[in-house]
Amino acid sequence: MALLCVSFLTPTSSSAADEALDETADLAAEFAAAQGVSVADVDCQTSENGTRALCATSAGQPLKELASYSIERDLDNAAVDENGVARTIPTGCTRTKVVGTRFSACQIVEWTVIFRDKNERGMWLVTGGAAGSLRNTVWVRNGSTEIDFEGTVKVTSAWGTALGATMTLRSKCLLSCRNFMPVGHAKTLYDDVGITKSQTFNPNPSGKEPWITNPYWGLTIYKASYGGTEMIAFWFDVRCDYAAAPLSGKGCVIPDFLAELVIFTSAYPTYAAHVRKAQKTGLPSRLRRMYDETQKKANRDRACPASLPKKTGYSCDEYPFASTWQGAKTGGGLVRVPAGCFYEEIERSGSVGYSRCAIVGDENSAGGWDYQSFLQTNRVVADEWFTVKVI
Repeated sequence: MALLCVSFLTPTSSSAADEALDETADLAAEFAAAQGVSVADVDCQTSENGTRALCATSAGQPLKELASYSIERDLDNAAVDENGVARTIPTGCTRTKVVGTRFSACQIVEWTVIFRDKNERGMWLVTGGAAGSLRNTVWVRNGSTEIDFEGTVKVTSAWGTALGATMTLRSKCLLSCRNFMPVGHAKTLYDDVGITKSQTFNPNPSGKEPWITNPYWGLTIYKASYGGTEMIAFWFDVRCDYAAAPLSGKGCVIPDFLAELVIFTSAYPTYAAHVRKAQKTGLPSRLRRMYDETQKKANRDRACPASLPKKTGYSCDEYPFASTWQGAKTGGGLVRVPAGCFYEEIERSGSVGYSRCAIVGDENSAGGWDYQSFLQTNRVVADEWFTVKVI
């Protein structure tokens, strides 16, 4: 959700007031530009007596509008290490870039407020302003339904009648908010002031079906006789489940970040080589999990039939994996066999079809266990997409 400004003031309805608001909005936009803020919206309201106005500008893009900005992974600063211990805030998050992993995400939205007063001749004067940023960060993990989230507001510029206003950072929740108790903290607004507030929220789901919750942070700036405006950092979808098929245990993930299976050439040279060759022929790196034992067996039987010749110490490997909808039977298409795969070479290309290759048997077994562990740790549910990468 993009930054949203909601005024608590009662607007006047006269045409003169409307013109004044238009002029104030223009000046607010100019002030925002001077602060380096790309203005997406300007919201102005006047006080009840029409002599004061408070304007707010907002910037940022909704999480779902992926074409509007980039999503990047930050694997060096993942939210949890291999033992599930919480780690650092993802680096590099900005108002145009959501940065994160399956277990953490953050974005910064920027805000600007303008304070205006009408003089005795009825002219609007800009008497103060402030600009800053609001960051929302979320951490989740496999094995727990606790959600850690943190809000940070930073004032980068403040002057005039904006000084002395009260700014309050408060936690909020949009969906599936059982057990949620809002917390907040207030400070007097002045240049270079900041607030950071953290909270842990455990919805404790009881059913097995996955569900979405959305904890986030709101910033309110208020000053007597001007009123106030609320700016809301957009929220991340957090999906939690308790043993949703085919998973076990409980946990939460951020589903907008697809899980990524990394196959290391150093650990599995023949397995990695096959997947790399298969992808180079055009087979997809983005797969969708299937949970149907009958169809998985049909995929395996088609890709690696018992009639294939045998090689001591090796076993047949298929790509895309049999437990995905892109598998040999459910995905359709014809077989291809890359060079160096023991079986008779068959050259084909394109995104439809499947590849087979004889790889070291121990690698095939260990790689399969790693794959199943990956699906569980990242809580990849049935019909969910994930990606495969060889390094």
